[in-house]
Amino acid sequence: MKKLHLILLFIYIAAAPSCKKVAPNTSQAKIAVTDLVLNQIKQMGYSTQLVVPFQDGYLVENDILINVKDLGIKHTGMSLNIAKTEQYRTTAVVQFWPRTITIRLENLSSFYSQALDEAIARYNRLSLGLTFLRTTSIASDIRVIGFSGESYDPLAFVGASVNGNTGGFPGGGNPGSLINVNTNKVTPIESVFWAASILQHEIGHTIGMRHTDYMNRSYSCGIGGGKILVH
Repeated sequence: MKKLHLILLFIYIAAAPSCKKVAPNTSQAKIAVTDLVLNQIKQMGYSTQLVVPFQDGYLVENDILINVKDLGIKHTGMSLNIAKTEQYRTTAVVQFWPRTITIRLENLSSFYSQALDEAIARYNRLSLGLTFLRTTSIASDIRVIGFSGESYDPLAFVGASVNGNTGGFPGGGNPGSLINVNTNKVTPIESVFWAASILQHEIGHTIGMRHTDYMNRSYSCGIGGGKILVH
């Protein structure tokens, strides 16, 4: 597990989606970001900086979507505050190692297929005890789907999708189930390897890894600060 943390520390700094603030999607009904909402988000172990109404919930940390109905769900277990040489995480991580995790790409072109293959290959080369495997089965552990986002929407995110399915970080020891890719920003005009880094980052979330700069955004964005406990 330590090897996983050390390697993903590099992966998250190198592959993190854009640091720029994500604007609310004006095509969606506005959902107020109240003090109660911010407190619930904090209790779930997420940063409360730059929380943005998005789809049917709130986008936090630029690429994690919390559905309104999921607000207030807390991670159980002891609080963790790690990330000196390790990767930030909470007690919600993939368990039952060694194991194989299957990933299904849904209704996306060969460009995304190549990118997913590259992201999977990067993880599998690390011999972490987790083996990732492409599948066409509807019973896959993780689904990668596309959404047609606006210019101000994230490159990709984990969490509730446009059709209401949920997934993100692990639950019950199993990986988060859903990765959403913005097909208007992650496009075939970009490098397959760049797109693979985006998917690689989001796969990291599905197995329980958090943002390395969670406690201090200046690590990657040149702004931010303040030590924040991860629950």
